[in-house]
Amino acid sequence: RVPLAVETTATFVELDLSDRARDAAGCALSDHSLSLTYAMALTRLVNGVVDPLQQRARAVSVQKLAAEVALPASLVAVRHEATHNRLPSLPTLRLATEQAMLWL
Repeated sequence: RVPLAVETTATFVELDLSDRARDAAGCALSDHSLSLTYAMALTRLVNGVVDPLQQRARAVSVQKLAAEVALPASLVAVRHEATHNRLPSLPTLRLATEQAMLWL
């Protein structure tokens, strides 16, 4: 099994390369499809980091668990928005991915 940090870094790099190639070549991948892909990658990162920490008898918030490992609150907020509300904008997701890469 590949460690989460390695898998996530590879996903973010692949996504960034696809995003740049799409912009350069006018690829048919829509902004919505790209946003969904960014959101899924970010959600998997946040969940993959906090889920193993969820070992108490009562559930602890994702925000609190993320703070224990210094995962930026902005990434938790993007994950929450993508999961429970509206899909964040493509620029917001790109910025969150940059922040995630710095954290990794």
